[in-house]
Amino acid sequence: IRGVFLSPKVVRYLYHLVNPISIMNSSRLRLLSPLLLLGIPALAMFWTDEVDWSLLDFFVMGVLLLTFSFAIRWIRLRFPQHQKRVYIVVVILLFFLLWAELGVGIFGSPIAGD
Repeated sequence: IRGVFLSPKVVRYLYHLVNPISIMNSSRLRLLSPLLLLGIPALAMFWTDEVDWSLLDFFVMGVLLLTFSFAIRWIRLRFPQHQKRVYIVVVILLFFLLWAELGVGIFGSPIAGD
């Protein structure tokens, strides 16, 4: 389009429309992508009575997902390649253990779920 001035914001928006992979570099998407996982139990609550999450459950899981995603991002930026894998596996294991403890109480701690 000749003679039309496009601001850098508009050019960036059009570039993301043409190249959706480039959106992954956006810091907003990095922040929101872990929270998109909360849509799975939200949708499941509409279809079945077996999923019964309260607002507090969504809040706690959102904090948990954001904390661990930031931890993995921090590890990826701070440590050399051979140490990254070990630390990321430890973080993922901690996430699953904490999630299981909050959900069903496998260790019987005070934060255990029902």
